[in-house]
Amino acid sequence: MLVESLEEPLTAALVAAVDRQLARAGFGLVIATASSTPDASTLRARELLARGVDAVIFWDLQLSAETVAFATAQAVPWMVLGEGGLPDSHSVPLGRRKGIELACRYLASLSHERFAAAATADSSLTHMVADALVGTSAKLILAERAPGEAGDNPGLRGVASGLLDRSDRPTAIVCRSDLEAVAVLRECHARDIGVPREISVVGFGDSDLARNAWPALTTVRVSADQVAAQALSRLLATSDDQSEQAIEPSVKLVVRESSASAPR
Repeated sequence: MLVESLEEPLTAALVAAVDRQLARAGFGLVIATASSTPDASTLRARELLARGVDAVIFWDLQLSAETVAFATAQAVPWMVLGEGGLPDSHSVPLGRRKGIELACRYLASLSHERFAAAATADSSLTHMVADALVGTSAKLILAERAPGEAGDNPGLRGVASGLLDRSDRPTAIVCRSDLEAVAVLRECHARDIGVPREISVVGFGDSDLARNAWPALTTVRVSADQVAAQALSRLLATSDDQSEQAIEPSVKLVVRESSASAPR
C-alpha cells in the first residue's frame, strides 16, 4: 500500500482497516511512503512490485498517465483510494466530494458568502468547493502557494496565511483533512482571528484530533472500514465484477465549535 504519510489520522485509520481485512483474507500488508508527485508514485510502485506483492493500493496520491499505464501493464491488480478521476474499475471514492458538498451547504445555510479551500487554486479540493457552491450566491476566494515554499506543511501555512491576510478574507475555510484544519486553526490563533466568531473552519475525517482541537473541529465523518471493505472487495474480485460502479461511502457532517453563523 502506497501512502504519502501516516501522520494524517484518517490515513492511519484506513491503513489499519485495510490491514485487518487483509489479515482475515489471509494476506499481509506492506506499507511504503511516496511524495505527492506522480513520478514518486511510479518509482515506489515499481519497488513494491519488485518485492513480489500481490496487489498495489494507492491512497490519495496523484497518478500520472505513465503510472496508470505502468500499473495496468503489470500482472497484479491495483486500486486507488480517493477521488482521482480514474475509471471505476481502478478507483474507490473516499466520500470527500460528497462530504465537501455537505459542509458547504451547511456553511451557506449559516449565511457564509466568502468561501475558500485550504489548497491552491488548481487543487482537487478547490474544484470540489467550487462545484458545491454552484447555484449559490457565495464567492470562492482562490489561494496561491507562497513563492519558494516546498513541502505540504509549509505550503499549507503559506496558503492559509495568504487567505487570512486578505482584506476580503473568507469567512469559511474548508480543508481536506482534520490535520490541515488544525493547521488553519493555528494560523487563525496566531493572528488573533476568532474561530468561529470571525471565521469557520471545517475538516474531514472526524478523528480524535478533531474532537480534541481548540475549538473542537466541525468535520466530515467517513468510515475507514467501509472504504477498506469496498476497496478490497473490488481489488480481489474478477474482472467482470470490477466493471460495477464504485459505491460512494456514507458520510456525515459532525458539527462542533469551529463553525457558526457568518460574522455581520
